[in-house]
Amino acid sequence: MTRRLPTRTAPHAFDAQKRQGVPLEPATTDAVDSIAAEMKTSRPDLIQIILRESLETNAYLPVRTIDEESETDGSAYASSSVITGSVL
Repeated sequence: MTRRLPTRTAPHAFDAQKRQGVPLEPATTDAVDSIAAEMKTSRPDLIQIILRESLETNAYLPVRTIDEESETDGSAYASSSVITGSVL
């Protein structure tokens, strides 16, 4: 008799979860919306920046460096690169 392994969540169910987003408390939503407007960026882009910087700060992602020689057009993220190697 062949044993069946448990299946993963169906891809369409995962896509539906991604579209719904993460629920935020009203005060957090207001702060994110205010900062996004100030930075002239979209709310999803700002949330991605905040999450990435938090993960880098806490050593869950490699730290990005900025190429001081290149133009950034007002965004420090435009010309950043990832440092390879392990992060302690």
